This record gives sequence, structure tokens and C-alpha cells, in this order.
Amino acid sequence: MKSLKFLRVVGLTVFVASVLIFIATLFIGSYTVTESLIKENFSGKPERVINVLTKTASDEGILNKEVSNPVTFANNIAVLLESYNTKITSEIEAEKGLTEAEINAVFEKAIANDKVNYSKETLESVFQNNPDKVKVVDEATNWMYSSSKTYDKPEDFKNDFKNKIGDINRSNAQEFLLYDNKYSKFDIAKASISGPLKNHKSMFLFLTFGLGVLGSLLFIITGLFLEPIAGIKNHGIYLSEATNRGWVAIFVFGFFSFFFIFYCISTLIILLIGQIL
Repeated sequence: MKSLKFLRVVGLTVFVASVLIFIATLFIGSYTVTESLIKENFSGKPERVINVLTKTASDEGILNKEVSNPVTFANNIAVLLESYNTKITSEIEAEKGLTEAEINAVFEKAIANDKVNYSKETLESVFQNNPDKVKVVDEATNWMYSSSKTYDKPEDFKNDFKNKIGDINRSNAQEFLLYDNKYSKFDIAKASISGPLKNHKSMFLFLTFGLGVLGSLLFIITGLFLEPIAGIKNHGIYLSEATNRGWVAIFVFGFFSFFFIFYCISTLIILLIGQIL
């Protein structure tokens, strides 16, 4: 009987140790975004994406910078993707869409004395050397000068025009945009991580999930021989510190709340599972 109790304690200890190792993996390793990493990770994207993203990473001071904190790295990636999307959208706007200066030029031609006089001729006068841009904008906004549409307030015209131009610009830049989501961050983190976690994947899999399974099984199976099978009885479970809002329950709640938040902004745990499987 004593040996079974001892084995049960050992099982619980092993399980707790596996959980602690699992949490420790969040702080193991470092990340470095390099030019070769960007080329490999975004090889399926247009060459322009790779070039602009590399330049943006360099401008933001992220390129070739080693980061050990996963939270800091996740924030860096978010900043990188946001800056890249802003930059690539601005470039595409200048080439295929309308820039802010061009939009204002249209307003100057279309609005006079607080009255709106917008037509295709307005666009042709603004974009005299760019018939392709005239065609694109006219196709999206020709309903704004139809016989059934009138504007009493210039602000209403400006809002409608800006909304349609925004749709055009987003559509033109669509194939170049990189979205800031967990998949993008996972792909970048997976490619940029270095350290013992990446070099010894099987060992950490065993030390976390393996030991966790073994420890829990040892604790559960030995408990079957020490106590009768669960039934309708009262062991004071509703009054324990773990189930009656005691310090154990509060500690466990706080721990898992913190861990969940940290887990959401980190990709290391996903990396541990994804690379092995």
C-alpha cells in the first residue's frame, strides 16, 4: 500500500514537472529575421513582395536582429507587416490607383462654389496622360454623375468618391498584402527560430507530452487500487480549497488565465507541436 502511495506521488511529481517544462519552452530559443528567410518563406509570392518586405524589415531595424523574447518578436512581426502593407499599398496607389494628392486634384476640378460638377471629363482633365487610370476610376464612379444622382453637399460626394477609390486601391494591392494573423506569424516564427527547442524536438516532445501522459497514468492507475471506484458518496469535495473558491482555485484560475494570454501571443508552443507532427 505504501509503495502504491509512493508511486502515486511520483506520478504527480512527473506530471507537474512536464507542465513546468512545457511552460519553460516559451522562453527557450531566439528568433532572427534574415533576407534568406524572407525569400524562402514567401517564395510563392511575387518578387515585389520579397523585395519590399526585406527593405521594410531593414528600415524597421528588424532584419538580422536576434530576439530572445517571443512577445517582443511577435510585436516586431506585427509592426513589420503593418509597415509593409502601408508601404506596398502606397506604391500600388501611385501606379494603379489614386494617391491622396490625385484625389484632392479631382475634388478641385469637380467642386466649385460648394456645387458638385463631376463627370468623366473631370477625370480626363486630371489624368491627361493616363487613360488607363481614367478608365478604372470612371468604371467605379460613373454612377456618381448619372442623371439619377445628385449631390446637395460636397462632403457627401467626397465621402462616396473616397470610399470607391479605397475599394480600388485595396483591390489593386490585394495580391501583395500580407495579413497580420496567427498563420503569418507562425510561418515566420517557425522559419526564424533557433536554439535547443528546434535542435532537439523529439527530446522536448518526450519531456512535455510524454512525461505528462506517463505521470498522469501513474497517478490515476495507482489511485484505482488505493481508493474504491467513484460512486455516490461525500468526501467533502465541495468544501475543499480547490473547489470552493479557496486559494488553490484562485491560484489555478490565475495561472491558466496568464498562461492562455501568453500562449495566444506566442508561437513557440505551436512550433513545438507543428514541427514534430
